[in-house]
Amino acid sequence: MNLDVYCDGGSRANPGNAACAFVVYERFGNTAGNLRKIVGKGTFLGVATNNVAEYKAVVEALDWLLGFARTNSGIEKITFNLDSNLVASQINGLFRVKENRLITLFGQVRLMLEALAKLLPGTKVCFQYIPRAQNSEADGLVNLTLDRNT
Repeated sequence: MNLDVYCDGGSRANPGNAACAFVVYERFGNTAGNLRKIVGKGTFLGVATNNVAEYKAVVEALDWLLGFARTNSGIEKITFNLDSNLVASQINGLFRVKENRLITLFGQVRLMLEALAKLLPGTKVCFQYIPRAQNSEADGLVNLTLDRNT
């Protein structure tokens, strides 16, 4: 089983009212048409920055994946798709994490990835930057969550 995870976060006024969201698809084969949506979730965060909201989306997705992995051991690959080049590059070790709030979230992501690796040994996990246009469902969930809570 291969999973595609789309994460997004947003803040109105930056910092301002913020939300994050993720959507998980199971991929069958290599074509885009062979996807089955498993879950989509948006979370209102209160006041936060865009970057904090982007990280929180990854944390929320990892939290869900940790629960999912306890009963689904046949996962071969998990691909995180982020429209935040900063967050994708920091998680991949290409950019240094300098801001204190992001350092804390980065550490949380690392600990969760270690826990996931223990549950799913041998599973490949990767993070990639994608253009915003390719992340429309997670982006829509962020905006819907903000609209419902502000």
